[in-house]
Amino acid sequence: MSEDQDVLICEIPREDGEKVCLMLREFRGKKYFDLRLWYIPEDKTEYFPTRKGLCLNLEHLPVIRRGLDQIGEITLQAGPGSPPDSRVPKRQAPAVQTGIAI
Repeated sequence: MSEDQDVLICEIPREDGEKVCLMLREFRGKKYFDLRLWYIPEDKTEYFPTRKGLCLNLEHLPVIRRGLDQIGEITLQAGPGSPPDSRVPKRQAPAVQTGIAI
């Protein structure tokens, strides 16, 4: 994959016409995953990335995956009919530790 061959993994449309995109990217020989908000400027017809997002080296992916799994477990325990504020327990979820420096 070269720098001009970013791979769109998924996109989530928003009601305001913007979208959140998850992409696999390569820059200077390193691979990254990028989760970013995209928008269409008033004078354009195509989407452009905003500064609102996150781009991390793929070495962080296992830690992110564990964190997302933990979020899934917490929300499943609360149940789908629970109000949003009751889905997160009053205690703080233990942080996923990593030896990777950001």
